Amino acid sequence: MNDRPNVVLLSLDEVRPDHLPCYGYSRIATPGLSRIAAEGVVFEQVFSSSDFTPIAMGTALTGLYPDRHGVRNPYCRLQANSLAMMFKARGYATAGFSGNGILTRRHHFANGFDLWNEPTADTGWASTDYRTADPEVFFEGNDWTDACFSWLRRNAARPFFIWGHFYETHGFSEDHLQRVGRIATGHLPEWSYYDAKIAMADRDLVHPLLRLLDELGIAGRTIVAAIADHGTNLGEKPCRPLPWRPGEVYYPQHTTLYDFDLHVPVLIRGPDIPVGRRVKEFAGLVDLAPTLLDLAGIPFAIESFDGRSLRGAIDTTGFDRANVYAEDLFVPRGEGALQMIRTAREKFIMNRSTGQEEYYRLDEEPAECINRIGELSEAQADCFREMLDARLESKVGAGDPFSDAERSAVRSGLYGMGYRVEIGSTANPQEILSGE
Repeated sequence: MNDRPNVVLLSLDEVRPDHLPCYGYSRIATPGLSRIAAEGVVFEQVFSSSDFTPIAMGTALTGLYPDRHGVRNPYCRLQANSLAMMFKARGYATAGFSGNGILTRRHHFANGFDLWNEPTADTGWASTDYRTADPEVFFEGNDWTDACFSWLRRNAARPFFIWGHFYETHGFSEDHLQRVGRIATGHLPEWSYYDAKIAMADRDLVHPLLRLLDELGIAGRTIVAAIADHGTNLGEKPCRPLPWRPGEVYYPQHTTLYDFDLHVPVLIRGPDIPVGRRVKEFAGLVDLAPTLLDLAGIPFAIESFDGRSLRGAIDTTGFDRANVYAEDLFVPRGEGALQMIRTAREKFIMNRSTGQEEYYRLDEEPAECINRIGELSEAQADCFREMLDARLESKVGAGDPFSDAERSAVRSGLYGMGYRVEIGSTANPQEILSGE
């Protein structure tokens, strides 16, 4: 009998907590996510390390910020031990399922998984043509749920770790989902069918997964965590129209370090986890990996992580995070190379490309509309700048660089996701720091 808890991590792309019923939203029903919340813990104040999926999920899977896990842009490879590698080292069977074309084997997100499933030409629902000599690359979409459930049935008797990244909640998937009948045309069409896609993800993935755990008799010894990688802008801030969509579509898009892009849901249930608890402590996705290891009873060195276990917040013995760091240095996505430090009550954002700085007092004005940078003393501003400087330079080597063909393939995929990527447009942290 497997007496070690199994661990299932579900990440839903671009899902905001304020559009989930377990966070007070009433427009849709998500019985699976609501069940995890009712049977476990809801974290109300968790913030991502980026508005860009590979950076954010690099942090979620390693417990490290980008300068230590190595993913700073879509041409980087994950260069740190991930949850899959750590669980596998403890004898767990591991399976990973990705619907996002920049969470791939090429980017080293497959490391540590016995089974890895990612978008291919056969599974992708969108293709791109960058007009290069490279073959077409499918970067969007991968209906991996059946493969996941099949693997789970075959491995239920062993301790296992599953990570599944569900991409179809992301913008630009709505046309495909209507064509195949997974969402209904005209039902909840606002923001590119944003709510409809969240309800669909629960119906097709979360709820049936929980029922399968019940059916297999392992629900009581399985930790289930549901998160998002980042949020999205649904009109809170003005932005430019998305150039790759017809009809002047502005939203949703996630290209900033404001809270609507970084505030994420985190729900965890499992053995010895309190039922129906809501955690208000300020935390980051950087805390997820050490939390899951701790809850699974796997020892780890605290100094190996930037994050800390949230067990103290779960059992009320105490948890205190001073700040959360976030970045998006991939210039083509937005308005420049961005860095941020956020505390429970304030936020400092620096645009390395333009030199603009922003400061918000979130306890007084959570909408981040009033830039109070002029109210900071030079010493206070320097303190924030020094924290950002410390995170800018990578602590890991460049690793195995992407070949020209790989970079072209990634650029092609990014075009399909809507990013206008030009050669040489990726910010280099060392060059930014030195002013070159």
